[in-house]
Amino acid sequence: MPCRKRRRQDILTGNPGPLDRVRQAELLVTRSFGVDPHELYQPSRGPKPAADARQAMMYLAHVLFGLSIGQVGQIYRRDRKTVRHACRKFEDLRDDPVFDRFIDQLEMQLSPVAMAGLAQLDRPCAVPPVRGGQR
Repeated sequence: MPCRKRRRQDILTGNPGPLDRVRQAELLVTRSFGVDPHELYQPSRGPKPAADARQAMMYLAHVLFGLSIGQVGQIYRRDRKTVRHACRKFEDLRDDPVFDRFIDQLEMQLSPVAMAGLAQLDRPCAVPPVRGGQR
């Protein structure tokens, strides 16, 4: 697991660190996909909704929260190749306008301004169908 130390400035100002923001984002994403947050950390792929939620979190952790591919892999106990695949898959899925709106909604709710309020985490986004097997 990655180091869980928070920067001193973050602690003093009450700003969540990147891992704290990822954990908060997991609540919204898993609720949107209809899975339990613990399913993100299963060693196997698991059911399709859990795999899709995990891939969405990998994408958001890398793109939105700025974590490296390696850091994301450590969090979700996956290798870098798997994380890169998830990021590529979600970038490709964004070509679909419905799916792009879904990711935009997640990103807006998970933006630093929204994360400060955290009230919006009570409203999950409606997940469009995720196409599998895209390469």
